[in-house]
Amino acid sequence: ARRKPVAPPQAGGERFELAMRAINEGVYDWDVANGRMHYSEGVYTVLHMPRSMKTPADWRARIHPDDLRAYDAAILAHFKKKTERFECDYRYRARDRSWRWARQRGVALRDARGRAIRMIGSIGDISELKRVEQALKESEQRYALATEAATEGIYEWNVEAGVLYLSEAAKRFFAFAADAFTPVDWNARIHPEDFP
Repeated sequence: ARRKPVAPPQAGGERFELAMRAINEGVYDWDVANGRMHYSEGVYTVLHMPRSMKTPADWRARIHPDDLRAYDAAILAHFKKKTERFECDYRYRARDRSWRWARQRGVALRDARGRAIRMIGSIGDISELKRVEQALKESEQRYALATEAATEGIYEWNVEAGVLYLSEAAKRFFAFAADAFTPVDWNARIHPEDFP
């Protein structure tokens, strides 16, 4: 049986919404001059936001207090033409009252005098990315503490690249000052009778 061809998305809105769903983001259109905001469907669904959120003030009220200064500074820098586009990562309060992470970007449209009158951009939920980054950072901190605690030191040999990494404790223990070592450098320090 032949399949019925699927009609392509209509130009404009439908195609745009499909693209935003594909990248898991929502878009906004901020009429800066008149203080009005239009949020796409994705802002409500992807970012788990309540439908009651309609204005720039509604959004701003959901930003974590510790992140507001950076958010405001990033917007101001863009409006003053110090940055090519607005971009900021920050925490926000979702519909379920949990704190999540957003990455927001935008580009201002300007009037003849160069004043920002409108900003169009996208917002995505990056909570999982931030969780992974935090777990990696904590893992690296644990590894750094473990290598510091090891009196003899720790080494890692990248056989393919022929590079030997020594922890700071290992450098101190063996009195090595250089940062980069090769297996040849290491072997040169072994007593000839012990080498075999």
